[in-house]
Amino acid sequence: MISEAALGGREPVSFLLTGVPPLVAATRGPRGTAASVVMCLGLQMLMAWRRPGHFDEQHHVALYVATFLIGVVSVLLSVQRERAQRHLIRANSVAEALQRTLLRPVPPRIGHVRAAAYYTAGEGGTLVGGDLYDVCETPFGVRAIIGDVRGKGLDAVQAVAAVLGGGSGCPRTNGKISPS
Repeated sequence: MISEAALGGREPVSFLLTGVPPLVAATRGPRGTAASVVMCLGLQMLMAWRRPGHFDEQHHVALYVATFLIGVVSVLLSVQRERAQRHLIRANSVAEALQRTLLRPVPPRIGHVRAAAYYTAGEGGTLVGGDLYDVCETPFGVRAIIGDVRGKGLDAVQAVAAVLGGGSGCPRTNGKISPS
């Protein structure tokens, strides 16, 4: 093979193929990882077969078994990685929906005031937090609230919901006072 030819045929390098399935599992799905296991086993057997008397030697058989076992574990790791990715995508979509529900877009104009808002969570990797804002028109003029509640996680999100939902003075009707 190419790698053995590069080393002058002195050292068998088929053992290096045992490291391929874990590397593939980091970037490919279970099918791609399983295909890499089959390919690596095939190449190892081909390399041993090309050298007379080496195919069924004990260390070659141990290499095939090791590659197979490492391959099985790699496929399982790939399955787990994809499952974790799906879970993270679901969690992010729930967080985005929560953010859009709590911190709705501000209309470009409220009464005589032009308004805009942009939100980025202060804690890296999170989409929602304890920050809040809202702008609305009331009989007394345009009112804005900008705040940061104490705490983190769901407790902070619940506090933001309580402030914006009940005590901010801005009815939750897209910047306009409700007719009630």
